[in-house]
Amino acid sequence: MSLKPKTKTDLINNGILLLKYRARSRHELLSRLSQHSTDSKLVHQVVIYLEELGLINDDQFTQSFIRSQLKKSKGPRQIRYHLSHRFGVDQELINHHLHHLSPEQLLSSASQYLSKHHQKLSKLPIYARISKAKNLLYQRGYSTQTIANAIDESGLKE
Repeated sequence: MSLKPKTKTDLINNGILLLKYRARSRHELLSRLSQHSTDSKLVHQVVIYLEELGLINDDQFTQSFIRSQLKKSKGPRQIRYHLSHRFGVDQELINHHLHHLSPEQLLSSASQYLSKHHQKLSKLPIYARISKAKNLLYQRGYSTQTIANAIDESGLKE
């Protein structure tokens, strides 16, 4: 662990340096800055200051995270888990953004993931192929409805 910065300016600089690498949630930044100072009141002041500057915005962070995870073929259940447990984003905010995802977006993401595995899956017998595809998508966090639609669309049942 590095030396403990003692001033508000040091903490602000540390916060900006952390945000320079990637966007972070309020909770995540509080946690990271707490590693640099024992004064929790000062850490909270710095986070509020960074929010006022517009450098921390959980709403934008959540939207951006959901978009990036969909591109990586992650489903809503897995996205919700990471936002909540890893980044400390409020459940209400997470639910708000996940409810705005269309079934077509989720189907596209799930289908994209299956297409990456299509060659390997197609070598299996039909029952094993369907079972494996379901398990793959379930582990990625997709709903049973999205899984069924993605399998139908993928042509794995043939």
